[in-house]
Amino acid sequence: MTRARDVANIDGILTTTGDIYYASAANTPARLGIGSTDQVLKVTGGVPVWATASSGAMTKITSGRFDDVATVDIDSCLTTTYYSYVIKIWAYSNYQATEDFYWRFRYGGTTQTSQYSAGGMRQDRNDASPTAMNSDNAGQWLLSNHMGSSDTEFTYLTVNLVRWLYNGRSIFFSATGSGPSADTPAQIILTGGCVANGENYDGFRLLSSSGNITGRYEVYGLQQ
Repeated sequence: MTRARDVANIDGILTTTGDIYYASAANTPARLGIGSTDQVLKVTGGVPVWATASSGAMTKITSGRFDDVATVDIDSCLTTTYYSYVIKIWAYSNYQATEDFYWRFRYGGTTQTSQYSAGGMRQDRNDASPTAMNSDNAGQWLLSNHMGSSDTEFTYLTVNLVRWLYNGRSIFFSATGSGPSADTPAQIILTGGCVANGENYDGFRLLSSSGNITGRYEVYGLQQ
């Protein structure tokens, strides 16, 4: 009898697709109507409510692995939904440890091969001073020297991208990370720069100076 009454209560309360049945107080059933697109469920005053996602939250956009390939194209991951991105990259060369590791932007399936300007440094454990990693109007952005040649000696980077609001197209980028130096895994990387070709970049390419690469990536969008 009690079960039949409870079922009848649910049928009477849940009137719209997406409704949620909850207790607004002890032994007091209630209805929470469906929220708006992209809203999240949170607790306010001890009861569930729908709310806009908090500013600053990171959303995972895509991730993947690549194995013994010349280039890796990650397309359709940069959109106007976000102005800031955090990208994690783990990679090593299938050719030799001293390979350079590069980044290029892509737009509509086309790869940008000019107008990269950057400045940075690589500090190896056994060197008294850092090695400069600078370029002006280059064909790609240099992420790292000596990217390593195995899954135990690899380059790990956190890349930060920011879309410049001027014309909504130019992008500033920076990377920090570590990887193997020429003789020991003790390299510290700090570099950054910009590309200003004026394209609406929607993805990027990873590659080495020669030979194939193996690794994985994760792309996150940062809410404004």
